[in-house]
Amino acid sequence: MAERNGFMNEWQRATSTGFDAAAPTYDEDFSHTTFGRLLRRRFYEMAVASFPEAGRLLDIGCGTGQDAVFFSGKGWQVTGVDSSPGMLRMASARKLPDTNFQAYTLPGQLPFSDNAFDGIYSHLGAFNCLPPDDHPVQELNRVLKPGGILILSLMNRTYPAEIIAYLLLFSPRTAFRRFGRQPVMIRTGESMVPVWYPRKHDIISKYQPLFALRDIAAQPVLIPPGVMINKLPFESRITALMFRLDRIFCRLPGIRLLGDHTLFIFQKK
Repeated sequence: MAERNGFMNEWQRATSTGFDAAAPTYDEDFSHTTFGRLLRRRFYEMAVASFPEAGRLLDIGCGTGQDAVFFSGKGWQVTGVDSSPGMLRMASARKLPDTNFQAYTLPGQLPFSDNAFDGIYSHLGAFNCLPPDDHPVQELNRVLKPGGILILSLMNRTYPAEIIAYLLLFSPRTAFRRFGRQPVMIRTGESMVPVWYPRKHDIISKYQPLFALRDIAAQPVLIPPGVMINKLPFESRITALMFRLDRIFCRLPGIRLLGDHTLFIFQKK
C-alpha cells in the first residue's frame, strides 16, 4: 500500500477523498456524539498518564484537530498530519497555539528530523486504513526520542458489544464484518475506504523489535456502539455509570481485548 513516486495508490486516494467529503460534518457526525466523546475521554485519561508532562507530540491521522485541541490546551506542542486536505483545513482553522498541521500519507517517510518528538499518538483507527505489514514502524522509531511513548488506538477485531447490537438490529453481515481476512470496505463520504482489523499478536510482533509494550486497554468494552449509545445524552446517569464500569473492565486480562478499539501503549527501547 506504500505511496510511490509521490503518487497515491487507489486505496490511499479513496481514503483521502472519503475523509475530504466527511470533513465538514465529521465532528457533528462523530466527535460530538455520545460514543465519540466517550472514546476520547478514555483515550485522554490514558494518554495523560503515559506521556511526559510537557513536550512535542505528533498526531498521525489528526483529522479535524479535535485531539490537538485537548493536548494543546494541556500545554503540549502538537504537530498533526493527515492525508485529507479537507480534514487539514478544518484542523488549521482552529488556530491553536504551538500547533501546526501538514499533509502526510501513511505509510510514507515522515517529514521530520530524528528524535523530533517526545510522544506520538494515532487515535481512532488511522492505522486501520493500511495493512499491518505496512505500518511505518521504522519511521515512528526514527522520529521518536529514546524512551518516548507511542500510543496506537486501533479498531479491534472482536467487539462483542457491536456483534450483539447489530444482531438485535437484524444485520448479521455488519455484526461479523470484522472477522474476514480481507479489508472491509466502509463508506466514508462518497468513497469506499478499506479498513483492516489486525490481531493483537500481529501488532505486538510488528512493533516489539523496536518498542516495549507498556500497557493494553479496551476503548471501550462494555459500552455499546454508537448506533445504540448515541440515543443517550452524554451527561446522563446511565452513560456515566457505563463509563465508570468500563474504566474497570477495560484493563482486565482477556476482556481488554474485546473493545471497539484497543489502546496499545509502547515505549521506544
